[in-house]
Amino acid sequence: SITTLPATLFGGCIALEEVHLPDSITKIEHGAFSGCKIKTVRLPEGLKTIEKNAFSSADIEELIIPEGCEVIGEKAFYYSKIKKLSIPGSVTALPKEMCSYCRELTNLSIGEGVKTIDTRAFEECDALEKVTLPESIETLGYETFKWCDNLKEVNIPKNVSRISDSFATGCRSLAKVTIENDKLTHIGRNAFSNCNSLTDINIPENLQWVGYGALNKTPMWEDKGNWQDAYFIIGDVIFDIDEEKLGERVVIPENVRVIPSIGFSGNEKIVEVTIPEGVKVLPEGLFYRCKNLKNVTLLGTIEAIEEDVFYGCTSLEPVRLPKEEN
Repeated sequence: SITTLPATLFGGCIALEEVHLPDSITKIEHGAFSGCKIKTVRLPEGLKTIEKNAFSSADIEELIIPEGCEVIGEKAFYYSKIKKLSIPGSVTALPKEMCSYCRELTNLSIGEGVKTIDTRAFEECDALEKVTLPESIETLGYETFKWCDNLKEVNIPKNVSRISDSFATGCRSLAKVTIENDKLTHIGRNAFSNCNSLTDINIPENLQWVGYGALNKTPMWEDKGNWQDAYFIIGDVIFDIDEEKLGERVVIPENVRVIPSIGFSGNEKIVEVTIPEGVKVLPEGLFYRCKNLKNVTLLGTIEAIEEDVFYGCTSLEPVRLPKEEN
């Protein structure tokens, strides 16, 4: 007759070795096994909800979440010793910090049907080497895999249009990123910064927006062959700008289509800038507080001017926006 495992029921039970849960259990409330030393628990087939911190800081090593479970709460496995975790597609959203600091997690299975992975869901999962995200994934949260030191490969599913800020920053073993969506439009700030092994990433042709530092301190960033004067360029996308090499007059290379956000922010040397025809978006903070910037020439039609592009440009004269034909 028991349907709910009460909050903190076994919390801190350091001598607990075994628990048998009846199949009538549909909910495990918050902190039920938090800090518990138990290593295995068979979850009942009728389980629908695992609340926040249910297994946080526990010694649990393996969990198979049954198909039909619908909700997992924030920090459900936070700081636990879990090694193997299987999540069914019936759980459509993986919450914030679900497995943050699970440093022994090596085997992760995410079922088809999961659509969202929220902020820091797998931050500092040091033992995790490879992740295969299902096609159903649509949203990847901030710092999803931040500082996963041994992560070597990850895919970005075809339904994902934006890679979040600091998505995999500091993943020092990450060598390959496969972007399956050729319509991906957005790579966030520092998305892959400090990925010291990253040499293989495909940049989609439809990319429209890049956050500053997205590929900084990767082997590609260190390769002088990828720099054109002051610009770190992959394909037709500028990923970084060396402001030390900029003078008063800046002419962005004519093959460029995308400029990073806050790319020239705070530069006090720039007086004049020419932006090529292929650039359609002026990203946020592009010339933020460039107080000596006077003239901006746009050679093509601009489709979007984001916030703070010219904020604090106290010397700026009127900028003429080219008219689109017809």
